[in-house]
Amino acid sequence: MGLREIAVPDVPETELAAFLAWVAERRIMAQIILYDEGDVRRWQSLRARGLVPPGAWSVLFVLGRYSVGQTSSAYDLLPFLAAYDQSLPWAICAFGAEENACVTTAAAFGGHTRGGAEHNRTPRDGSIASGNAALLRR
Repeated sequence: MGLREIAVPDVPETELAAFLAWVAERRIMAQIILYDEGDVRRWQSLRARGLVPPGAWSVLFVLGRYSVGQTSSAYDLLPFLAAYDQSLPWAICAFGAEENACVTTAAAFGGHTRGGAEHNRTPRDGSIASGNAALLRR
């Protein structure tokens, strides 16, 4: 779930905390989607202030979501890692022909990946893949 979609200005933090407690109490494995280092800092602040109870949380760093052409670079990961406290498992998703470089970089830094046609259909050669199987073959 995107932090920006659940932590909105018109929802009091007490309601957000109650929702996150509901998620944790039901042992739901929740992935919090973070679009930039500001989102990382906000998520960590919520946790530090006790608004996020212990639970099966992980975070997803979205690389290149707001870049020109919505393309990602492995360099996009660096601001996330600089802001993140490494307290929870993390993964990345990436867009465009450099997705492979992004997931390789994430793995080298101890992260996980969320790849495939949901986020990207463009392999390194710039063609359009027919689906996940075609991306995996490359």
